[in-house]
Amino acid sequence: MFEKAHSVMFFVSDVPAAAKWYGELLETDPFHVLPDIPVIRLGHTEIWFHLADSKVSSGKAGTVTYWRVADFSAAIRRAEERGGVVYRGPLEIEDGDAICQIADPFGNLFGLIGVGQRSA
Repeated sequence: MFEKAHSVMFFVSDVPAAAKWYGELLETDPFHVLPDIPVIRLGHTEIWFHLADSKVSSGKAGTVTYWRVADFSAAIRRAEERGGVVYRGPLEIEDGDAICQIADPFGNLFGLIGVGQRSA
């Protein structure tokens, strides 16, 4: 029945700016499957950007998607260098992994998960 999470959709106030920011962060170019909706493919997951509206606003509420990263500290630095802010963590979890949440410049959150704690 359910197979896998396929897509993450960020609701933002500025769709082109958000797609550009995430494209630079993830080192990949967005493409369009619909005229006004850019998409980034990261592995088997699609990241979509949609204009925030009265049904779904942007912001820090509810579900946070965590991306596995090869270099936890470097991923945090990369996000910070582009205007992201560590919102929660880093926290050590099981099996030597650490997690944190990053607030993007558009008010949304995403998480990082990787080996080891970020050095001070």
